[in-house]
Amino acid sequence: MSDDVPLRLPRYVFRRSNGSFRYKRNVPERLRPLIGKATLYRQLGDSYREAMQALPLVHARIEALLNDEADKSARVSDVSAYGSK
Repeated sequence: MSDDVPLRLPRYVFRRSNGSFRYKRNVPERLRPLIGKATLYRQLGDSYREAMQALPLVHARIEALLNDEADKSARVSDVSAYGSK
């Protein structure tokens, strides 16, 4: 192994059986119909160093996606609530 991998990886980071690293994030139940998936995966890299370099951007993008969908869902709920009166 070319780089030292700590025993405990950061949250959402998993090591695959082939040695590469992957970001795995469960989608909140209320957002699953909007996103169309229960889990989001992103490849982080083949080495721990690559994975740690990619992690901040990948995490920020997934967070932005989840937040955007939650905002859309909230706006639709607000409009529906006003439209039903």
